[in-house]
Amino acid sequence: MIKLSKTSKMPCKSFALPAFKTCLGAKDLNGKVKDVCKSCYAMKGSYQWRSAKSLRENNRLSVVNELHTFASEMLSLLNKEKNDYFRWFDSGDIFDNDFLYEIYSICKDTPHINHWIPTKAREVLDNDLWEKIESLPNVKVRYSSDSINGEYNSLHGSTVIQKGQKVNPDKVYVCPVGKSDNEDRKKCEDCRACWHTDKVIAYNFH
Repeated sequence: MIKLSKTSKMPCKSFALPAFKTCLGAKDLNGKVKDVCKSCYAMKGSYQWRSAKSLRENNRLSVVNELHTFASEMLSLLNKEKNDYFRWFDSGDIFDNDFLYEIYSICKDTPHINHWIPTKAREVLDNDLWEKIESLPNVKVRYSSDSINGEYNSLHGSTVIQKGQKVNPDKVYVCPVGKSDNEDRKKCEDCRACWHTDKVIAYNFH
């Protein structure tokens, strides 16, 4: 049975899988872990609690062993939430094309929900299927940069910056959570940039 997560800062629930175990894009072509993944937030803190690990592994097994019922179960959970927003993968990632297709199906069948899909698998799974997902008006796919210093290219929808690092505000939106001039902000509050802005989102390194 699928279980949704509720992270403290988010305005909605999310779907989580084990980090690294499901992250096809965590390593480069030489098998070296990418810089941004070396300090993955989902490999420390509360994500290491036994209950959190159990939830993510339960979801992974549900996808691997019961993919034929995954979409219907997720649709039931999402409709029960009665929330206009949903985040995929507060940890983990899409690990094969069959799973990617199910996510496309779920997003297509919930046009009333805004879906945010952060991923490092954009270049390693089926491009045509990614384009179908990206064409849905209620979906924002954010392909994550490998950088921890604000670097990105035309495909990227997010990057990571160091504390106090300057960015081009015409192209980059800095996540207000943990921002150097607003250290007390711990939640998204009314911000929904991850779901809506066409700018690259810069998340503060943590």
